[in-house]
This record gives sequence, structure tokens and C-alpha cells, in this order.
Amino acid sequence: MNSVDVAVIGAGPAGMAAAIEAAARGLRVAVIDEQLRIGGKIGISVSAAAGFSEMAPVRVERMMDRFRKGLQADGDRITCLFGTQVWHVDKDHRLYLSTLKDSGAQDKVPSSLQARAVILAQGAIERHIPFPGWTVPGVMAVGGLGLFLKQGIVPRKRIWIAGSGPLQLALLRDLCAVGHPPAGVVLPFSRSEMIYFGMRSLPWMGTERMRLLVALAADRMRWKIPVYFRTVVHAAHGSDQLSAIDLRSIDSRWRLLPTSDAAISADILAVGYGIVPSCELSRRCGCLHVWDEHADCWKPLRDRWLETSVPGIWSVGDGAVVLGYDASWLEGRVAGIAASAFLGKILSAEADRSIAVLGRRLVPFRRMGRWIETVSKPRPGIWERIPDDTIVCRCETVRAGDIRAAVAKGASDIGEIKRRTRLGMGQCQDRICSQCVQELIARYRKAPIARDAFFPRIPARPVPFEDMARIEITEDNPNRFSEG
Repeated sequence: MNSVDVAVIGAGPAGMAAAIEAAARGLRVAVIDEQLRIGGKIGISVSAAAGFSEMAPVRVERMMDRFRKGLQADGDRITCLFGTQVWHVDKDHRLYLSTLKDSGAQDKVPSSLQARAVILAQGAIERHIPFPGWTVPGVMAVGGLGLFLKQGIVPRKRIWIAGSGPLQLALLRDLCAVGHPPAGVVLPFSRSEMIYFGMRSLPWMGTERMRLLVALAADRMRWKIPVYFRTVVHAAHGSDQLSAIDLRSIDSRWRLLPTSDAAISADILAVGYGIVPSCELSRRCGCLHVWDEHADCWKPLRDRWLETSVPGIWSVGDGAVVLGYDASWLEGRVAGIAASAFLGKILSAEADRSIAVLGRRLVPFRRMGRWIETVSKPRPGIWERIPDDTIVCRCETVRAGDIRAAVAKGASDIGEIKRRTRLGMGQCQDRICSQCVQELIARYRKAPIARDAFFPRIPARPVPFEDMARIEITEDNPNRFSEG
């Protein structure tokens, strides 16, 4: 298989829905995902060794069942390439693929795949904010620890949860579900703010999320979990392993208060500040992006049919705007229908009617997503507490002081910082550090700056050199890849 009608990148809720809609209208679809099964990260099951058969939300399980039924009905038109990552997408819709080691897919996946339309559904990433000691082993992302739990790995250690965003609540519930509640929770919000957030969320919460909040309250009372309000982890300590964290009180803008740190023993710290769209592939495709001041992140520019500025390329689900799995499923359906109209399988008028219905169903989710962005968005003081000796770019060991020094010597944008310090040149290719760099520039110059982003480089993800060696760049068009 070297060509398909529609290539769907990501097998989470958005990707599954898009594939079903496109295949049901007679299109040949390839679904590509790094995981070894459908469902994305939200659909990963907990191992039976942990004593639980499933931790995926009930509705996600139903989505996976619908996709399996779609495979039974239209299986000859849907090809699943699991254990496979896309490291580049051309504007002419050619995808370049690499199979993950030990995935068992090495002999089944072509080095490239030509598609007539591409649907990007690669999900979101966590927002990281550096602080002293955040690179110490044992300090990890909230979602990262959640993935451990879902695979049956339960660290029997002193675990602390910190930061803002919806993942903290899910992790707290999962830890209690496996019988190992966290040693404590550190929140940058006051107690009254948390009550206000909860009350404001009620209209969009739904039965499942309401049950989650009730269960969380019951878990906290049952396990007597301490919660530190309007507090942040100021520093983490340890050489080969995390041993302690320092807590510091903050004000309403998250600025550190002049109080002494409270040192607390800890083995694992799960910390993060919300989730943002993963845009590396949409940027690599040349899609226009806009900086959302409300959410403090980049988002691909989309029309009513969720098509990007590049014809034939759609961006859906949390990879475009973080709304959760229910909305991702609906957006995937929109893209699948829109791609069918784009390729002439249905009339535009028919597609427009179906998409209008789905659009109305998306309205409450978009309101809820906007509210979650408000709650998760870091406040200004969090960026002001980063000392000069704190590592900002983990890949190239670039510190905050290096960035401030570059700005003092005339560097005015993120590209110039990169040329002077090698920041963003490592394996993550700026996914972790780019926002922090821009915030540091703005605060050092004490003036707003024009938002910019690193130029997306090939490959979008680290891949074995042998996979790239099979592809050659033609001399007449150095930005165009062709099979070698």
C-alpha cells in the first residue's frame, strides 16, 4: 500500500471518528498511530496486574467499540498502521513514516504514503514551566505518571501532585483507584477559587465528570489527603533521585511571597500547567497558526469545516484546540465528512447540513474548553520566579541565565536566541521550552513581544537515520521529498 484517499494521523477519538465517516462514504483510509492499539492515550487500559480491567472513560470505550464495528463493516477500506510515527508531511499530502522499534510493524509499513487528503488528529501535549530541580529524576509530567498507572506500573512511593489543569484531577482519582493515594496535592489556586471554578463548570460538566468530582471529594476524605492551596513547588532536591520538594506560598498572580520554604520529603513529583495542542505536524505542513492570548498557546487556523489554510489538510481534536474526548469525536466526524466532500464522494450541500448539526453539538464543549483554558493558563508571576541557573532547554542544557544574557546582547526574538544558545535544537525540537523562552524575553525587556515560533525542522520527531536514508531530496526542489 503506497497510496490512500485519506490519511488519518492519530487513532484517538478524533482519528477514529474521522476514519469511520470517510470509510463509510467509500474512501480508502489509513489510520496511523504510535500506539499499538486504537484509543489514543485516553484509551490506554490498565494492566490486569494492577487489579483493574479498565481505566478508560466509559464513553471512550464506546467510541472504540464503534470503531471496531466500523472495521467490521468497512474493513476493506480501513488500514491501521500501529507502532508507526509520521515524521514529515508534504504540502502535496505525502507522508513519511517510521516504525517504532519492537513494534513488529517494520515489514508492514511503507517508508512513505501518498494521500489525497490528510486529517491531523495527533492530540495535545502538557505545558511545562521550569523551576529549580525540575530535571531531577522523579520529577515528571502529570500525564506521564498517568500513563504508568494505565500500564499497571504503580510506584509505591511518596507521590506529590502539583500545578493546574484537568490532568491533576484525573491522576488523583487514578492513584486512589489503585489504592495508593498521593502524599499531598499542591494547587496555585485559593480554596475559594476552587469552589468558584467548580460552580462555574456545573453547566458543562455532565454526569460522568460530576461523578468524578464526587469520587474525588470522597477519596480526599477517606485517605485524608492534604491539599496546599495557593502554593507552588518552588524547588526540587536530589541527585540521582528526588528526595524533597520546597513549597512556597504565592499571591493571586502567582508571585512568590516573602515567606520561608516548607521542605517536604518526596519520591515522585507529578507537575504540569495544563495541556496545549501539539502543532508540530500542522506547522510542518505550512498551515497558518495563530497565537491565542486567552489560552497562551499556538492553534492552527481552521474554517467552519475544520480545514486548515492548506487545502486538503484538516486539524481536529485536542491537536487543534483542547476540548476533551467527546468534542474530539465530534470534530473527527466533521473532518471525515468534509474530506468526503473534498474528494467528491458527497455533495457539499449534504456535507454542510451534517456539519451544521455537529457544529451545534460542539457549542457547549467549546464553552467548557474556553473555561478550562482560563483555569489552566499560567499567571504572570509563575514566569518571574525562574532563577538564572535553572535549565530551560533540557535537550541542550540551556539555562535561563543564558537566555537573559543573549537578550542583553541584542537577541530580540526566539530565532536569534536559538542561533546564540542552541536552544530548541535537541530531540524535543522546542515542544517543551519554546513558550518559556518567549516569556523570559518579554519579561527581561519589560515589554510585550510579537509571538514567534521556531521554524519547524525535518524530522518532526526523532527517527532512526536508516529510515531517513531511504528518502532522497531532489535537487530541483530541496523541500520536496521523493522515494529513493
